[in-house]
Amino acid sequence: MRITKRSTRYAALAVGLAFVAASCGSDDNAGSNDTTGATTAATTAATTAETTAATTAETTGGSTETTGASAGGAAMTLTMNINPDAKWDDGTPITFNDFKCNVDAILNTPGSLSTVGYDKITSIEQGTDDHQVVVKFSEVYAPYKNLFATLIKADAVSDCKDVSADFADNIPFSAMPYKIESWSLDQLVLAKNAGYYGNDPGKVDKIVMVPKADSDTEIASLVSGETDFIFPQAYAGITDALNDPKIDSTPGYGTNYEGLYFQQGQDCTPDETRSCAFKDADFRHAFAKSIDRNLVRDNIY
Repeated sequence: MRITKRSTRYAALAVGLAFVAASCGSDDNAGSNDTTGATTAATTAATTAETTAATTAETTGGSTETTGASAGGAAMTLTMNINPDAKWDDGTPITFNDFKCNVDAILNTPGSLSTVGYDKITSIEQGTDDHQVVVKFSEVYAPYKNLFATLIKADAVSDCKDVSADFADNIPFSAMPYKIESWSLDQLVLAKNAGYYGNDPGKVDKIVMVPKADSDTEIASLVSGETDFIFPQAYAGITDALNDPKIDSTPGYGTNYEGLYFQQGQDCTPDETRSCAFKDADFRHAFAKSIDRNLVRDNIY
């Protein structure tokens, strides 16, 4: 996270996404309460998921249990005990119904982007009360926590099995420190969730996120003082670009990986830039086998 010197008081701000954040609130030296941020990485989908949905760690007491095939014939049974303090921004509790709604929406909404993992769920039922969720799987599914990293507030939609018409320009609920105040193609405004129940509430009253055309423009907006925070894409020379006395910068390194996608369209025509070799299934198979998959796995995980 990068911050300008005049905004070091907001260094503790943590929103959990790769975006440029700006804070709105009192500033001892500022003549305005409003500063804007910039981003080249954050997407609306990622933003709304993180800022409006309760994570498993937040909504449960941390109690999960996986069992073998003997548990009612299921290959894996997961029991989650919801933290009784977990609540939405309007004060209503997070319950089994919200977990069930989330699974129903992903499995049944037309055009759902991905049902991976959810399609292994054979049942999701209420446990001893509406603060316990019991999920059974057709096979052991290791990344089960990812399935419940976001939630849909059940009573905020008319039909949990089809939310395609919901959330077009806003998500009117939140179980995180911030809630969407407004969204447009030009900016996303997040307001502090006054009803947040967790131990790490928002540090500022408002965050404004604004897209920038590229990293150079993003960095220039930071140097000029237009923005308070940026999280730029790393590139050769970025250290020099951020070498400014008005900027504090902290490099952060992690594992990055890319996907390999084969151009296998049957209408592919060879030219100077492509051979269309991947149209051939045997060639694709051989190429895939040539990749050291164990090395890729070890580097990622």
